[in-house]
Amino acid sequence: VVYITQEARNKGIPIKGEQKPLCPVCHMPIDQCICGNTPPIPPGGKKALTAEGAPAQAFQALLDMAHDRNVGRVRCLHVKVEGTGREASNDSRLLGLAIPQIGRGAFSVEQSMNCEFGDETFQVRFAGSWERYKQVKNLTDAFGKQADKVQVSTQLRVEFDEGLALDGDQFQTMRDVFSQLGFGRLTLSAEAKD
Repeated sequence: VVYITQEARNKGIPIKGEQKPLCPVCHMPIDQCICGNTPPIPPGGKKALTAEGAPAQAFQALLDMAHDRNVGRVRCLHVKVEGTGREASNDSRLLGLAIPQIGRGAFSVEQSMNCEFGDETFQVRFAGSWERYKQVKNLTDAFGKQADKVQVSTQLRVEFDEGLALDGDQFQTMRDVFSQLGFGRLTLSAEAKD
């Protein structure tokens, strides 16, 4: 069925180009967020860097964008995986496996997961430190594997006191770890260090 634009709006059907970005935690439009969390991607500006795709391509695109904008260090890096089904659940699990391998930084995690097991449901929303997330991860990893239907959004935020050098070993290690673990698709965003 094809609708004219006004009729689609009246029926609540999303229209490309008119959709507002949603908060990954409360799933409300960012400007109507009720949970108080910041959006996963920093607001626009010449120092905000974003890329998405397979890990190697996303990291390279972020590096190229930084080079074009004369950004040598970032103060914060976000890695987000989301979607439905087993692949998204697996990507979320892999994100937890990557964290211990990517070097120094202050880590925090936000996760929203909905699972269905026939007529049973499981829902969780978490926002907190990596240390606390390790406890939640055991539960969400298991349920993500067992569920008939899964919808998940997991975002890692890594802050670097001294900034992360984009031409340094730690950035290359991060790129290698995410590439080797077998992620499907991820979104990267970074905030330039002043």
